[in-house]
Amino acid sequence: MTDEIHRSELLCIEFINYSIEWLRSLYHPRYRLFHVAISDGDDPRRKIDPNAATSRVGTVVADLASLNLSDVEIRNLHELIVASARARLAVSSADLQDALPLRTFGTLPLFSTALLLEFLAPNPNSACVPAFVVAARRVLREAYVLSSSQTPPQADRPHPYTLYRAYKALISLQAVLDGLAGDPTAQRAFRSAMLSGGAIIASLKSTKERNKLFSVYGSLSDRGFNAFLKEASTWRSGRANGLDQCFQTLESMALAAANSELARFSGESGRMHGDSSALLFSLRVLAARNMARHESILAQGLDATLKGCEYGLFPGNMPFLFDDKGRATFVPSVETANAALSLCLSRLLVAGPGQLQRVLEMTLDVQTRLADGYNTVTVQGPAKSLRGWASDKAPSSARVDSWITVEALAFFCRRLALLRFVKRQQILQEYSWIPHDKCRPTWTSIVDPDLGAATSRTTKAVIETVLSTPPSKRTTAPMFLLYGPPGTSKTTLVQGAAELRQWDLMTLSPSDFVEDTIDRIEQRSRKIFHDLMRMDRCVVLLDEMDSLMRDRELLGRDGHGTILDFVVPALLPKLQQLRDYVLRHDMAVFFTTNYYETIDSAILRGGRIDHHLPVLPYTEKARTDVVQRFASVISRSRQADVGKIALDALRSVGCNLVYRDLEYIVRASAAHRRRGPALAAAKEEAITAGVNPEYYSPKKRPGAFREVHIVIRRLLNKPMPANPSTVSATDVIQFLHESVSALALHPGWKRLAENWIAHLKKHDLDGGHLP
Repeated sequence: MTDEIHRSELLCIEFINYSIEWLRSLYHPRYRLFHVAISDGDDPRRKIDPNAATSRVGTVVADLASLNLSDVEIRNLHELIVASARARLAVSSADLQDALPLRTFGTLPLFSTALLLEFLAPNPNSACVPAFVVAARRVLREAYVLSSSQTPPQADRPHPYTLYRAYKALISLQAVLDGLAGDPTAQRAFRSAMLSGGAIIASLKSTKERNKLFSVYGSLSDRGFNAFLKEASTWRSGRANGLDQCFQTLESMALAAANSELARFSGESGRMHGDSSALLFSLRVLAARNMARHESILAQGLDATLKGCEYGLFPGNMPFLFDDKGRATFVPSVETANAALSLCLSRLLVAGPGQLQRVLEMTLDVQTRLADGYNTVTVQGPAKSLRGWASDKAPSSARVDSWITVEALAFFCRRLALLRFVKRQQILQEYSWIPHDKCRPTWTSIVDPDLGAATSRTTKAVIETVLSTPPSKRTTAPMFLLYGPPGTSKTTLVQGAAELRQWDLMTLSPSDFVEDTIDRIEQRSRKIFHDLMRMDRCVVLLDEMDSLMRDRELLGRDGHGTILDFVVPALLPKLQQLRDYVLRHDMAVFFTTNYYETIDSAILRGGRIDHHLPVLPYTEKARTDVVQRFASVISRSRQADVGKIALDALRSVGCNLVYRDLEYIVRASAAHRRRGPALAAAKEEAITAGVNPEYYSPKKRPGAFREVHIVIRRLLNKPMPANPSTVSATDVIQFLHESVSALALHPGWKRLAENWIAHLKKHDLDGGHLP
C-alpha cells in the first residue's frame, strides 16, 4: 500500500511543478496581475483589469504554506509574483478603479471582493489601503443585511461558497484589527475611512460604476449600517465586538444549509441530489467556526459528498453567482475537491482511517482527470504556447483559466499532504512511536548540558540550528550521532527535538533489525530503511545501535566471525541513501551510543552521519539550573533552601554529574528539615554520584581516549576542542599531563588519567584502536 501511495506522491509533485510553471506564464509582469483566462490566438500582452483570479492565486498560495511541504517549492511563486500583485492592488485612491473588481462578474460581487480583502490583509499597513477599506465595507454591508434579517428568504440567502468566502474575509479583517490593537491613531484612521468612504467612491471616474458601487457599498446616510460599521471596525479587549454577530449569523446560515443539503440524499442509490459544493463549503464555515461543536455533521457531510463524486467530477446544480447579464457561475469540481481535502486535513486527528481512505480514493479520480486533461493553448506570437486547466463547469479545450490552474496546484499540494499523512500513519503502526504532542519534556524545559561552557558548539544550539534550517537551504543533513556516558539525557534531547519541530517520534533499536532471526537482518534492514525513506515530518531515534555498527576491525580481532561481519557493509549504502533523503525533507535522524569508539570508521566518515555531538555531564552553570528546577518541583515551600543546600553540597564536586544524580542530590537535600542533616545527606549522595572513572578504563575501552579527553575537560570546566574527533593521541597525552595536578581533588579521575598516559605511550595509539 505504501508503494502505491509513493507513486501517487511522485505524480503529485510532478504536477505541482507543472502548475507553478504554468501559473507563471499566466502572470502579466507589466500589469502585475493574472490573466483570468487565455484562449487560442489571444494576445497575452493585452491590458488586464483587476480580477478575482489574481486574489484567488494569492490566497491559495498563502494557504499552501500551512501544509509544510518542504520539498515542494512554491516560495518563488509567492515572492516574485503574488507579492508584486498585492503591491499592484494596494494603490492610492486616485487609481482605485485599477484595483477593485468592477468589471468581472459585475460590480464588487461579494465573493471576489471578499477574496480581495483576504488577499490584501497580509499587506503591511493594509488598513490604510483604499481597496482594502472598500472591500471591508462591502463585505460588512452584506453581513449587516444578513444579520438584520432573522430569517432571510431562501432566494436571498447566498450560496455556501459565498458564505465561506465572506467568513474567511471577516477572519482576515479581524486579524487586521488585532494588528491595530496597540495603535489608537491607526484605529481611528481606519474607522474614519470606513465610515466616510465618500472620497473613495468619488475617485472612480465612471458615474455608472459609482452608482453601482453605492448600491452594494451602503448609503452614507444609513444610520443603522453606520452604527454597525462603527462597532465592527473598532477593536476592543482583543475582539472587534461588532464582528461577533456576523460570525454567528454566517454560522447559523451554514448550519441550516448543511442540514438542508444532507437531507437531499436518496436512500435507494446513495447518490446525492443536492449540490456537493454547497454542502462542503457550508461545512468549511462550521469547521472554521468551531470544529468540536460541529464534529458530528462534519463527519456525516464529508462522507455524503464522497458519494457524489463520479469519475472525478462533482454534481453542481446550484450557481453561486449570476452576473449582470444573467449568466450562472458554478463552483468547479476541482475547487469542490479542494474543499473536501481541506476539511479532511483539518480533521486528521479525529477522522478514522476508513474515512481518510475514502477521501484518497475519491481524490484519485480527480487526480487522474487533472493529470490526463490539461490544455495546451497557442497564443499570439512565434510558437508561443501555454498550458493549464479550464473549468469543467465551462469546459473548453482551447482555453486555460488561471483560477482553475491555481486550484489544481492546491489540489495536488493538499492531496500530497494527505497521502503523506496516511503513509506515515501506516508506517508508524509497525514501529514504536510517540505523537509529537505527547513528547516530553518540551524543548524549552531541557537544560543544555553545555550551558555556560567556553564553546559556541553547545549541544542544543547545534541541534536547533540544524533542525530550523529549511531543506532548500541545507548544506548538511539533520543526521546526528549523540555519544557520551549513560544518563546524559541523549534520549531526552531527541524527544525534546521532536516536540520542538512538532514531528512524530519513531524509535528503533537493534531488536527491530533482528525481529525475526539474525540471518534475516539484511532483509529486515532493507525494509526499515525503505520505510524511513517514505517518511516526512518525523524524528527517528536509532537507540544504542552499537551492536549493529561495530567496527569490523574489532570484530575480526575478537574472533567474532558471524553474520554481523556483513551488517556494516550492507548498512553503508543505506545510510548514504537515508542521508540524501533526509537532506531534502522535513525529517531528522538521531543515533545514540555510549561507545563512540566502537562504531565502524566507515560509518563515521562524512556523507553518512553529518553531526557527531558529545553529550556530556552538566557544566557548573547547567547543573545550577537543573538543581533549581528540581528544587521548585520537589519542595515548592522550601524551594530556595533546598536549592541552596544542594548547590553547597556540590561545590567540591567536578562537572561529571548527570540528570539523575542531580535529582537524587536535591531529594536528599529536601529529606531533612534542618540544614545540618540536609547538607550532610546531600554531600553523602554527591560523593558517590557522577560518572564512574572505571567506565573509561583503558583496559575496557582501549580506543576511548578522545572521549576521555573531552570528559576530563568537562570535569575541570575547561573549554572543549573545536572538533573532538580530530584530536590525536599525542594531544591527549599532553593534555592529561597538564591536568594531573588539577585532578588531585578527584583521585579516581587522576588515576584514570595516569593509566591512560601509560596506555597511550605503550601502544603509540593514534588511530583509535590497539594495533
